[in-house]
Amino acid sequence: MTAGHTPLMREVRDGNAAALLQRLVLDGPAARKQLGRATGLSLTTITRLVSGLVDGGVLYELPARPVGGEPGRAGRPETPLGFVPGGRVVVGTHLREASATSSVFDLDGTCTASFTVPCQDPGPEQGVAAAIAATERALASTASGRVLGLGVSTDGVIDPRTGVVVDSPHPGWRNADLRTPFAPLAPRVLVDGSVRCLALDALWRGQVPRTDTFLMVLVANAVASALVVGRSPLSGPDASAGQIAHLPVRNGPGVLCPCGATDCLGVVATDRALHARAVERGLLAPATPWADVLRDDLDTAEGLRALRLERARFLGESVATLNAFCNPEATVIAGSLGTEEEVEVCLSTARARAARVGAGALTRVEHRPVRRSTWDRASAALVLDDFLRRPTSYVAALLD
Repeated sequence: MTAGHTPLMREVRDGNAAALLQRLVLDGPAARKQLGRATGLSLTTITRLVSGLVDGGVLYELPARPVGGEPGRAGRPETPLGFVPGGRVVVGTHLREASATSSVFDLDGTCTASFTVPCQDPGPEQGVAAAIAATERALASTASGRVLGLGVSTDGVIDPRTGVVVDSPHPGWRNADLRTPFAPLAPRVLVDGSVRCLALDALWRGQVPRTDTFLMVLVANAVASALVVGRSPLSGPDASAGQIAHLPVRNGPGVLCPCGATDCLGVVATDRALHARAVERGLLAPATPWADVLRDDLDTAEGLRALRLERARFLGESVATLNAFCNPEATVIAGSLGTEEEVEVCLSTARARAARVGAGALTRVEHRPVRRSTWDRASAALVLDDFLRRPTSYVAALLD
């Protein structure tokens, strides 16, 4: 700890700096007086914090503008503060079965570099090696002193305290250590599962309504969720909070789950489950890549459409159940659900069931597509989130 700062003093400085930085992330550049009104901090406190953040290469002063941004208004011009372009950055790395990606982001969310390294072997050793190679390229693209930290993610249940994979849809990935191999690469390495990273990215990048409590439901080659309460995602004592793969589906098609039950959400509603059912019905050849189940240009598109609409209804029913149980202010269903019609079926089913049962009816339910480039930014959100909560741990000048 910096000499002369008690734990309480540092906690207060952290809270004040966090309030200021969070407003800039959520609202964009703002002048000192605007920040004072938004945070309740005094101008003296803001001036002291800004000095440390400028010295730390985080903030800079933009060109002065008229008061309120209106030309010709009387009064002293305001000087907005913003994140330094090409200043401090966060790095995000995401591990997949067949490749790893790593990207560099300014604090305003701008991607400045991105790299992909393929991986032919789905095992953890080869996957981690590919991810390290991609990360090293990303880090080499920026000065080391600019990097606040590195966020690493993959699918499944990851314990953020240890960086160990507890459970994963990737073969052989259980008990894989993801933190230790990356530790030498960056000043801080944070690790978590994909869906909680996605929730953090949505929280700080304005992809969900301004709310303290929301539910993120991810639908892809697996299903998972993250519940954000008080602007913090819950992980649970064994890091498995939000696992919904074994949520029972009403009136399902009768698919047996490895857990021994029938019609769990994970064997009914994922892209892989949809692919398996399409193959079983002869709508797709067994060798067809599972991602092709979402294509509309196949000869069997009409049969697939019926399966996909059924999947959309199953998802909508399950989301309504989750809403009734969690009662969030908003729910975001993220992933490729298919056509606009399928998305609407999913959303309308969730809203209609919520209205029928009278629970969770006030929850806003929305859909957000997830692009391949989203995952690195979501991984980097691990570091952004930690920085926005504990800025003095990243910027020593805040304690001067």
